[in-house]
Amino acid sequence: MRLIVAQTVMAAWCVREVDAEVVIEELHTAAELMLKRITQMPDRTKFPDLIREARRKQVLSTEPMRFAYADPKKALTAQQLLKSLLRERNASKHGGGSQPESWLDEHFWPAAGLLELLSAQV
Repeated sequence: MRLIVAQTVMAAWCVREVDAEVVIEELHTAAELMLKRITQMPDRTKFPDLIREARRKQVLSTEPMRFAYADPKKALTAQQLLKSLLRERNASKHGGGSQPESWLDEHFWPAAGLLELLSAQV
């Protein structure tokens, strides 16, 4: 059910019917829930630990996601993208230099692709 919410929010962003901060939060929530399922870590596990465990279990590729970025030279790995999402989410949620629209302009489609890859492993 949660992925339907994420999909709805992401679709709303494409037509600018929802604020960027809401999209960032929803991307984070969806990624967190799937990483918890994939890694089988406890509910209270911190997001960086989920990323680390997913990497250890080889769930996340070490290759940059060149296919997903308009400029392949700027491509991040899945791990880097998740860490970037966490930084942006924290900045957006707690204040401190957040630029959610800029983050989404660069990372929205790669993040969408990563969620799709993760959902295939749940």
